[in-house]
Amino acid sequence: MHPSSLTKFRKLRLNQEEVLEELLHEIVSQAIEKGLIKSKTLIMDATHTRSQYSVKTPIEMLREVSKNMRKQLYRYVPEIKDSVPPKLHPTASLEEEVTYTQELIDFSSQYNDQNSNIQKATEKALDLLKDETYQTILSVSDPEAKMGYKSSTESFVGYKSHLAITEERIITAVEVTTGEVNDGKYLETLVEKSKNNAIEVQEILADAAYSSKDNLAYMEKEKITAVTPLNPIVSNGINRDADGFEYNKDAGQMRCPAGYLSVRKARTGKKTQNQRWTYYFMIERCQTCPLREGCYKSGAKSKTYSITIKSDIHQKAMDYQKTDEFKQKKKQRYKIEAKNAELKQSHGFKTCKFAGLFGMKIQAYLTAFVVNSKRIVRLIQLKKVKLK
Repeated sequence: MHPSSLTKFRKLRLNQEEVLEELLHEIVSQAIEKGLIKSKTLIMDATHTRSQYSVKTPIEMLREVSKNMRKQLYRYVPEIKDSVPPKLHPTASLEEEVTYTQELIDFSSQYNDQNSNIQKATEKALDLLKDETYQTILSVSDPEAKMGYKSSTESFVGYKSHLAITEERIITAVEVTTGEVNDGKYLETLVEKSKNNAIEVQEILADAAYSSKDNLAYMEKEKITAVTPLNPIVSNGINRDADGFEYNKDAGQMRCPAGYLSVRKARTGKKTQNQRWTYYFMIERCQTCPLREGCYKSGAKSKTYSITIKSDIHQKAMDYQKTDEFKQKKKQRYKIEAKNAELKQSHGFKTCKFAGLFGMKIQAYLTAFVVNSKRIVRLIQLKKVKLK
């Protein structure tokens, strides 16, 4: 096989998400045909994959695109080297770097028609300045990578793969998102994808991130037993200030639309009435946030976000999770944690191989195909041993 064959296959054949879904469908179908999937239970979780590119500050990103523009100009139109606006001093402010980048764009645009590399460098800088993009992205090389949190003190920049597996540890559904997305958002998607792969679903095992009101209502409608611990913070928040705030179960804090976590929380309100969880955000960030309009009131000394605790709405689910049946079934969740560990330790899932969301989707689906193939072989071996 020619060394470039796999690259050509990835670029020419794996260029649509439908093709990736077909790959997963095919390997799950083989497991079903061989009688290896008996379970009607899905176990769900999400695992993160870090971007291979380092996070940079807005100033560092502006300097990067400016340096690239100068480099292309020096290479392809060397006669104008002395006319190129010189780079700024190392202590230049963000405002100065923005002004300089725009000046360099205006200068470079005169030579776009002379070389495509000059044009590409100029367009990249323009994209970074447009709508103050340099304030909202974390990497010029991987602009779709977003910040997520593993805990209140540990963050990552990259993507999340939301997975559903059977009790036999066969991956039946994959959904890939940017890193800041809440785990529980894709429960319905994972169920429907699993059903499309001919999996019958009667029960779901997942952590508290999946116990939102919408998810519980969906599972009840589909007659699916929810083995998901309840968290009243996740399940019934009322948007009081603005849309886009989400509870991050790993950090135990609220995440704002700009991607920052609250720094502390407190239970407020009278004990005889519906109480609230009030989350407090770092005011210095809010004052300079590009998304502050409509979210932070200028001059305010604090920024909080409150949600009402209404655990009584979930009384039915709360009663179930007290039963021995719930406690026994919950123990099976370790299987997906083991699967996530396998993906990372044996199949390079700790770091993204490509830049961009679709590149991460290719990596996730191909990895799922490989680990499913291995699992099928293992299950066949175990089946033969039992028959002896």
